[in-house]
Amino acid sequence: MSKLSEKLITLLNKKKLTQKQAAISIGITEAAMSRYLRGLREPKINVLVSLAQFLEVSVDYLVGLSDTQNPIAHWVIVSDGWYPVCSACWQEPPGRQMTKYCPNCGAKMETGK
Repeated sequence: MSKLSEKLITLLNKKKLTQKQAAISIGITEAAMSRYLRGLREPKINVLVSLAQFLEVSVDYLVGLSDTQNPIAHWVIVSDGWYPVCSACWQEPPGRQMTKYCPNCGAKMETGK
């Protein structure tokens, strides 16, 4: 079994999701998802990215290159633009107004950790 399939199984179980729910959510067939879970096939990069976004982890984590599940957890807007910020580094710097926004829908979220 590949690192990817192990991580996918663990994350789906942790989130109490079925392979069908995951497949539908990212726009692939249940058969394709089954092959990824059994380690019979590796997803193309666009599917890998969709899986990572759906499961709220990094691609590096999914493929076993990192033990950090979600290094880029927030998008923040500062006066001069949007920036990705990891959960560990998120803080309100003195003198700069930062507001968190959902990276998926853009909805304003509470500030702080």
